[in-house]
Amino acid sequence: MTESADISGADRNFDKVTSAIDALLKIVEEETAAIRKSGVAEIETFSERKGQALMSFNRFIGAGLPSSLTNTCVSKLEVLRKALDVNRSLLQIHIDAVNEVSQIIVRCVQDSQADGTYAQPRQSHGQY
Repeated sequence: MTESADISGADRNFDKVTSAIDALLKIVEEETAAIRKSGVAEIETFSERKGQALMSFNRFIGAGLPSSLTNTCVSKLEVLRKALDVNRSLLQIHIDAVNEVSQIIVRCVQDSQADGTYAQPRQSHGQY
């Protein structure tokens, strides 16, 4: 295959790649807005949509892009990266909150199940 044939194939693929980037950005922005509005109730739906969009992106990017068009993709990817950073930060806040609540629940369950068998004797006013 000649270099010109490779470039024309990459040119045809360029629209698919940029569309895939745009689709990813849209999903990430929708998820971020949903998190800000009501938390992460639809996390599975967004995860599935992001996974599908990433598979499309990977499939299209595998065909390559000519260097003259790379700047456009780089700009779009930079916007996507920033959106992902915000999205990740909001998701991390929720993950940390869930971890904290689960630790509280575990401590409560452990405390309620403790029968004192292995507990240290309590002192009350100098007596055991």
